[in-house]
Amino acid sequence: MPDGTYALRMRFSAYRYSLAIRQEVCAVMALNMLRR
Repeated sequence: MPDGTYALRMRFSAYRYSLAIRQEVCAVMALNMLRR
């Protein structure tokens, strides 16, 4: 079933993308706190 694997791959990529964004936001917040 190619559609099933495609959906799973899309969900996995979206999960990794959200994790990367969250990590970047946390890094920016930490830099702002250190800057003060």
